[in-house]
Amino acid sequence: MRTSRKSIKNNHYGVAMFDNPRKPEHGIACVAGQEAFEFTSTGSLSKDTYWFTNIPTDVFNKLGLGHQPKFRHEYFFRTRIQAIKNELGLGDLGQMKCVEQLSHHLFNCMNFAEAFLDIDRPPAHMLSAGIAQLFKKDEVNTKYKKHFREASQSLVKCERPRSSMNKDLMLVTLLAPRKDYCKFIVNRYLPRGHWQSFTSFLHGKTTKDVIENIRLWESEAQMPVLAQVEIRDVYDETANLLLNHGAGSGFVQKSNSDNRNYITFNDREWLTAPELLAYSEVANLTIKDLLIGESYCMPGLVAPNFAKVSYAEQLFCENYWVSLTRNKSGNIDHGPTTAWVLSNDRSYCYKKARQLFSLPEVEAIASYGYGRVTIMIDPHLVHLLPQVARKVGMIAPAPEPDKTVNIELTPNAEDFELLQVIQERRKFEYYLKNDEDAINAAHLQTERMKSRYVPRFAGEIG
Repeated sequence: MRTSRKSIKNNHYGVAMFDNPRKPEHGIACVAGQEAFEFTSTGSLSKDTYWFTNIPTDVFNKLGLGHQPKFRHEYFFRTRIQAIKNELGLGDLGQMKCVEQLSHHLFNCMNFAEAFLDIDRPPAHMLSAGIAQLFKKDEVNTKYKKHFREASQSLVKCERPRSSMNKDLMLVTLLAPRKDYCKFIVNRYLPRGHWQSFTSFLHGKTTKDVIENIRLWESEAQMPVLAQVEIRDVYDETANLLLNHGAGSGFVQKSNSDNRNYITFNDREWLTAPELLAYSEVANLTIKDLLIGESYCMPGLVAPNFAKVSYAEQLFCENYWVSLTRNKSGNIDHGPTTAWVLSNDRSYCYKKARQLFSLPEVEAIASYGYGRVTIMIDPHLVHLLPQVARKVGMIAPAPEPDKTVNIELTPNAEDFELLQVIQERRKFEYYLKNDEDAINAAHLQTERMKSRYVPRFAGEIG
């Protein structure tokens, strides 16, 4: 019999996959290091183990499982467990082996979190919320909180081209390499300090003049700006499909060249300055109101970078940057920081979506956000997904083994290319070896910092 693994803080972690997550009774479970087994109820699972489950959050809360310290819902790692399974191509291993492999990857991610954050147990709700509780300061209370909430849309639903309407297409989500993406997000300036209304500045000025002033405030004065915008027309065809603004954001309802009404999904009318400047390149708009912040600052977070292709570190990095959107209590924050983080996220994903939409294999873009772009593709072309993702620097889910197109990597291959090949070829031993290296390096760094009394998070947000 195999011995279960213990984390740096002597915790046991396991995966419990229920046959019917919405009626969680029986399923297959595995404590990391042991063999998978069938179980018949939640009560039959060990109380000495923290269980990561595939139970949706609404069912999880309805059943009161949040009050039992041993269970965590499917979104604990931000990426759903089912999505992790698909991403790594574990479905073709068989149920038992699949759950065993999942237990190793999630154990390693939590072990890395223990080592890097120096925490004794997993957070109760989500890993990203637990990270926020360690460093996030409450932002300055502002009477403009409603406006920041309206600027904090996390996912953009796109309009589907008419040419793709009658086709049987497959939805596939492509992912930005998590570690590189974390570095991108945490190296962006975020607003801090007090905010004031600047409505009077708009009097007697054209939209062009206002935009030029906003550009100067952003680049030279380092002053964050939030603008209330009415979008009259998006004259760039691709941008119109991807931005998909509706009536809620001031878009004037009209029919397109196919005599079909636009669908309303995205109801924001408050935009951060970086987003406003990007929109002004593809749309005719009117600026109705302005808020100006005190200054910009860096988040003060340093993206982990201990191993080249550690899946544990990659998954942790996603939770690390998402923690910027949580408040001190671990709940979703709707302040200036969240508005800017999600604005930067949308802008990055929009650019990737635009690149993908220009490729012949991609029929349409379904949505984008949180470092992901969901595309619509002909099922017969699914074997080309890794090459499609590679063209734009993203990662595709592992294709079925018999549909893998082997790619020989050059010695100078980038990390995301290595990650894609490892997943395609199911070379999980590379992930696990790099996980071990990352965990040991993170633990060593934490111990050194503790001995020198160096604070983990040097930055200050607020």
